[in-house]
Amino acid sequence: MAHIPIESLVPDPADLLELEIEELAGVLLVHLNSDPAPNTGLYPYRQLDGRVNHNSFFTHIHQKPPYRSRMDEVRIALKEAWGWLQSSGFLVLEDHEWYFLSRRAKRLTSLDEVRNYQNARLLPKDQIHPQIATRVYPAFLRGAYDTAIFEAFREVEIAVRNAGGFPQN
Repeated sequence: MAHIPIESLVPDPADLLELEIEELAGVLLVHLNSDPAPNTGLYPYRQLDGRVNHNSFFTHIHQKPPYRSRMDEVRIALKEAWGWLQSSGFLVLEDHEWYFLSRRAKRLTSLDEVRNYQNARLLPKDQIHPQIATRVYPAFLRGAYDTAIFEAFREVEIAVRNAGGFPQN
C-alpha cells in the first residue's frame, strides 16, 4: 500500500476539524497504516517495522504542516485522535516515545474498513436474533440504516405472521 498523507484523506482543514474524535482517529489510523515511504526521509516518525514515534510525528506535523491554515487546531485534534487510538488499543506503547500498531489496527487499512469496524462495535451481531442478523447486519455495517431497519421489521412481520398462522400476502 502506498503512503497516504492525512491531507489526501481529508483535504480541507475545516472538514477535518468537524470530524468526531473516532472519525478523525480512523483517518489517522489509515495514514499510520500506510507505507512509511522507506529510505525517503519524508516521514522520519515511521520505521519499516511499522513503529511510530509520537514526538517525531508531532514535530513533523509542526515542521511540515499538512494544512497551512488552522494548524494549531489541527494539531490538537490529531493529538486527541492519537489518544483515542491509544486508549482503544490500536496504538500500543512500546517505550516512552515509540508505539506499534496493534494486530487489529493493522487490519484496518482504509476508511471503509474503519467505518465498518466502528459500525460493528455499535451493535454487536451476537445481540441480534440470528434470523434478523442474517438479513440485516450487512446493511447495518455499510451504514444503510434505513434498509437495515426495514429488513428487520420485515423479518419480524414474517415471524409474527407465521406464528399466528396468517396467510403470506
